[in-house]
Amino acid sequence: PGAHDPRQDAKWALELALYEASIHPATTKPLKLLSFPKTIFLSEIPKGATAKELGAFFGHGTCAEVSFHLQSELGSWLGTTTVTFGSQAERDKAFNELPRFVRVYVGPLRDWAGRTDLAKMQAQLKEHFLKFGRVRSCRVMCPRAFPGQSALPFCLLECHPTAARVVLTNRQAQSFPGHRTLFKVSLAEAEANETRCAVPLSKNGSFLARLG
Repeated sequence: PGAHDPRQDAKWALELALYEASIHPATTKPLKLLSFPKTIFLSEIPKGATAKELGAFFGHGTCAEVSFHLQSELGSWLGTTTVTFGSQAERDKAFNELPRFVRVYVGPLRDWAGRTDLAKMQAQLKEHFLKFGRVRSCRVMCPRAFPGQSALPFCLLECHPTAARVVLTNRQAQSFPGHRTLFKVSLAEAEANETRCAVPLSKNGSFLARLG
């Protein structure tokens, strides 16, 4: 072999570096979000509920066994499972026909203007509305006021359809000793393209149903 030429080595190294720099790095296509067009996911199932009991809500769907897990923050056991259908159309039809808790708007709560103790307000309202039937949740919100204006708190109540019917037609539901001024109760606007709902069980319990 001939004498080693360091200049030639440097030239080759430079050409190789320029070539590698000209190659665009390999890219991967964005991952598709997992989709389950034939499945309804169930969660927050109370302990004791069976796949047979849950399956009765879904007609032609196949309900898997319920898996229960201890919820440390709640100190209770809640389950999850899935219901599978033959087509997306069957799934959507079953979801739309589910009985569900009704959302009711309560407010404005004029007597509570300026209050910030939301937990206590929610407890007072829930205690009041429990007199009319099953209540799943009660959430008080205090909107932020624009400059020069006042904003009054209101509540979104989630209750059993039977309870909602009573609340919406009984004037006694529109005030109580903790809030003597009358407030309005009306059906809350449904969310567009709703993909989840709370379903009441025959006993005092419920579960969440969610589209995949």
